[in-house]
Amino acid sequence: MFGPIKTIYTWLEKTFFNTLTRKLAGNFLFLALLLSISIFITYDYHDTVHRLVAINGDQELMARITDASNASMRKMMILHSIGAVVFFFLIYFLRHLIVRPVRMLFEIFSDLGWAKGDLSVNVPAISHDEFRKLTDNYNAFLAMLRSVFLSLRQQGVNIAVNSAIVANKVSQSANHAERQNKLSEEIFARTRESLQALNTASGNVSHIFDSTTSNLVTAKGNISELVQVRDDVNIMSDKVNEFAESLHTMDAGSQDIKNLVDLIKMISHRTNMLSLNASIEAARAGAAGKGFAVVAQEIRKLSEQVTEANDKISERIGDILQNIKVSSAEAIDLKETTAASRDALNTTCRHFEEMIDHFEVSSGQIEEVTAAITQVRGSSQVIHERMSNITELNHAVARMMDDSAGSSAKLKIETERMQELVAHFKTGEGYLEHLISATSDFRNRVEEHLTNMLEKRNINVFDRDYQPIPGTDPVKYSTAYDQYFENELQPLYDRMVDSLRGGIFCICVDVNGYAGTHNKRYSQPLTGDYETDLLQNRDKRIFDDPTGIRCARNTNSFLLQTYARDTGEVLSDLSLPIYIANRHWGNVRLGFNPGVLIEDQ
Repeated sequence: MFGPIKTIYTWLEKTFFNTLTRKLAGNFLFLALLLSISIFITYDYHDTVHRLVAINGDQELMARITDASNASMRKMMILHSIGAVVFFFLIYFLRHLIVRPVRMLFEIFSDLGWAKGDLSVNVPAISHDEFRKLTDNYNAFLAMLRSVFLSLRQQGVNIAVNSAIVANKVSQSANHAERQNKLSEEIFARTRESLQALNTASGNVSHIFDSTTSNLVTAKGNISELVQVRDDVNIMSDKVNEFAESLHTMDAGSQDIKNLVDLIKMISHRTNMLSLNASIEAARAGAAGKGFAVVAQEIRKLSEQVTEANDKISERIGDILQNIKVSSAEAIDLKETTAASRDALNTTCRHFEEMIDHFEVSSGQIEEVTAAITQVRGSSQVIHERMSNITELNHAVARMMDDSAGSSAKLKIETERMQELVAHFKTGEGYLEHLISATSDFRNRVEEHLTNMLEKRNINVFDRDYQPIPGTDPVKYSTAYDQYFENELQPLYDRMVDSLRGGIFCICVDVNGYAGTHNKRYSQPLTGDYETDLLQNRDKRIFDDPTGIRCARNTNSFLLQTYARDTGEVLSDLSLPIYIANRHWGNVRLGFNPGVLIEDQ
């Protein structure tokens, strides 16, 4: 039943009465319509009275009624005029009491939207009715909302700082876990090799023990033979000594024989001389001495034969003496060699006996080593199995560390989104809003400066042809505009950092992370020392790490990142996009100590 009526009402409201002013005017116009109908009815009654009086014919009565009727009509018109004035006054007054506060609330609620996000404006109290209570309650709610947003900001900063520290610790732990994993794998491989080596050593030691035992038995069997050889060498040494003595005696006897031969030779020579003298005397005697001459001749021949035989004997004796001398010398050498061999054999026997003793000791020690190796092999097998378990656990830890790193990165991104979301709403309080406002003003000045460089000075600030500067490590690059940045923007950077509490750096980077210049404190002359230059000379570099690229390519109203450096220092990085001729150039990056936001709490 009420469906069509509701539909008609909805259509009328959407088409004609879509504001409070129109609704108020519509309702009062309905009252005005009723008043107009009352005027029409009154006029109709007045006309009816005139007709009735005319029918009666009483002119005096008619005149009196007409005067009374006209007077009432005039009063009615005056009252209706006053009513019209009151009507329009009521419309304006009610509009002032209702529409103006509602419109004010509408504008304030509009400022609360995402486009502006302004929570810093309270609704002024302009009346002393329910709207005043509404504004008071709304302002109280707004104050609570500002407090909540400020608290969320502080919590966001704390979470960001802690998540950055956690991310840094997770990264360090991941590196340690990776190193531990590599070490455990290396230890696992070493234990496997050690186990294999122990198995090999155990087999070798067992073989050595068996060989030592066999050699010990053989050595014990050979020591008696060696002792027999030593005794035989001693006997041979005695025989050699006797032989040497015999040769010495023979040499002495041969020398006596030589002396006798020499004596015979001398006698033969004298006999020959006597026979020669006898022959001479016989020749002098003539015939009487012929018989004596014959005897002398025979004696001479015999002497010559004796001499010849004696020479041969002497020659043979000389050879014999020479051989005896050689044999004697060889006998002496043999004696010395035999003595040395005897001493060597005695020493060898003694050493062999000591070696057998050592073999017996070594055999016992090898047996102990074999038992120890067997025990160590068992322990190594257990260690190898434990290292296998440790390696598996390290792999699991590495996977969990990777998951933790991923979760930490997601937490970092979500924290940044929360900070961006919360910081988008202005509360009129907090140092973060001051930083954003100051950086926004700085960004606007930079945009004007770069636009002027591009449009009026024809400097190609969009140059992406980065030219490496020789002899720089890390590598630096030059562009068409880096010198202008260094001369004109670096002083602005330094003043910006100095004007902010907790400021660390302020730079402008293009969409690839290239910074044509840096703050003066980070643009010191190169020293040649990598670690020093890495910290003190950071201009003309491309910061294309994940954080740097996010800063460089940010297109949101701002991006707040918090991260930990390798030194453990936590840093917040605020980025605001730069647009030149409606083209995204890059971002302003403001680095500051997040402690200033925590202290602001």
